[in-house]
Amino acid sequence: MKTLDRVCGAIERVFTAMAIIALATISASLIIQVILRYFFNHPSVWSEELATLCFVWLVMTSIPVALRRHEHIALEFLLLRLPAAVRAIMNRVVTLLVLATFAIIGSLSLVLLPIASRQEMTGLSLAVGFDVSLTAMYVAAPIGCACAVLFCVENLITGRWKNENELTAEPSVSGGSA
Repeated sequence: MKTLDRVCGAIERVFTAMAIIALATISASLIIQVILRYFFNHPSVWSEELATLCFVWLVMTSIPVALRRHEHIALEFLLLRLPAAVRAIMNRVVTLLVLATFAIIGSLSLVLLPIASRQEMTGLSLAVGFDVSLTAMYVAAPIGCACAVLFCVENLITGRWKNENELTAEPSVSGGSA
């Protein structure tokens, strides 16, 4: 079980770093696009494709991290009104549903990879000097879904859910969780 926790923790750290890099890249490329378009009247051909690519990776790396940290929006006011035993069952049922959903999405997204490999991101290809296939974007979905499934399995094995103190605590004024 410690090995699972170490592996999942390492994946979480890598995905968090990737999400930070993706967000910074999105911001920089769109600022560059605005400057080039409106100040120099010469828009770039690569910045929007790069921002889109990074946005997909940002989303698909953030979803598993949020799952592992239990930071997704939840109907906790209903969960709090249930007895502890029922709450534990509901946590497992919801986790199994999330696991099944990401397993289905991940397996269906694999079907798109051969199609994506035949398409090119032309703006990025021109900018970097070699062909950049849409696979670079589409592969984020099965990777993110696989890690979401792994983190759901981890939660089921460890029984790690939000603790009672987090569920009953009042949200802080400085932007606490909902």
